Amino acid sequence: MSSTSMLFVSVNDRCYASYRFFAGRLAEAVEKEGIRAEWCYLPEGSGKDTEAWNRVLQEVLGKSYLAVVDFNSFLPKLHADGKNMIDLFEAPFYHIILDHPLYHHAALSAETDLQHVICVDERHADYVRVNYPRIAKVWTQTIPGTRGKLADTPFQERKNEILFCGTYEDPQQYWELMGELPAELKRECRLLAERMLAYPERTMEELLGEMQGSSCAETGEKWKNVSVEPSRKSSTTRFAARMQADFLADAYVRNQRRKQAVEAVIKEKLPLALYGQGWEALDAEVQGRLSYENYVNQIGAYRFALHCMPGFVFGGHDRIGNAMSNGTVCISDRTGYTRSRFEQGDSLYVGYETGQPESLIERCQYYLSHAEEAEAVAEAGRRYAGTHDTWEQFAKKLIMHAGDERSE
Repeated sequence: MSSTSMLFVSVNDRCYASYRFFAGRLAEAVEKEGIRAEWCYLPEGSGKDTEAWNRVLQEVLGKSYLAVVDFNSFLPKLHADGKNMIDLFEAPFYHIILDHPLYHHAALSAETDLQHVICVDERHADYVRVNYPRIAKVWTQTIPGTRGKLADTPFQERKNEILFCGTYEDPQQYWELMGELPAELKRECRLLAERMLAYPERTMEELLGEMQGSSCAETGEKWKNVSVEPSRKSSTTRFAARMQADFLADAYVRNQRRKQAVEAVIKEKLPLALYGQGWEALDAEVQGRLSYENYVNQIGAYRFALHCMPGFVFGGHDRIGNAMSNGTVCISDRTGYTRSRFEQGDSLYVGYETGQPESLIERCQYYLSHAEEAEAVAEAGRRYAGTHDTWEQFAKKLIMHAGDERSE
């Protein structure tokens, strides 16, 4: 096997099997560029069984690859033959992180020089650069949308309903878990959560850094953590460890915002098609649970798709791209990213103010009753996604980076 092959590591069923879905789309796009996609599958039902991983990985080690790719990977935490597992590939390892890097603290702290990180948010990328100096390179790439089976359904023939797919977790459970933390961490975590809710345009790291006396970017400059510098022997900063310790604040806030948005739509009796587990706790009418692939194939049946950004203030989200790619109006909270990308010229989505349910309801009611304007938004979004947000573009960028890395 030559270095014109790329190895994709695929975990079985996490997050509605979305990781495997993303890997499949990226692999298809890579092969269109003449790079052969090879696979390393973890057997179904193995979960995080490290022994199972070691057995599977032994089958692909010793071969030459242009790059090794994994989504939300725990591979950097594994070891074999006295080395970090990803060092055994002798190829650049691309760790595509789909959420805030704080959830991947252990993997990002791995003692290896082959880990490259791709973030979906530019502030996430800044955070990795500052707090994990051992990471080889970091760059930003949103996860593209994918056209489903119903993408070409005429807008007028679609259900005039709002599709929402996602899991419900009661935010109160996270608030109560904060109460079980040591006193100092409890106070910090709860205060941080309150500040995150109050300042949705600010990042978690900015607010925590401000609380701890770090320099924060209120004037548009990139956030820089100046209070905790890594030692020469360290692969991470103390600040990153503190962020990881405060993860309950992030979990509370993202679930609180999701609950608030969906509850508002239900309260106003707007036409909602709700999919996902856990919503029965709100006495909501739930259509069932969809795998990620089935969700993509269902979007084209609807005129609207609701999205709640999980704290990504300078990055996109695959659910936005999926709605646009399928000619569906994306209804999402407004961030610095969505304002700069989707509100210049033709409106590409319907934006509402984070944490303001009245803003969400007003926007939904207007477009539900103005089909022609809604269709114009949907078509503008479709054109944008087809031009600026594709798996083919992602593949070309990845191949370019990996080729440059191999030539160094």
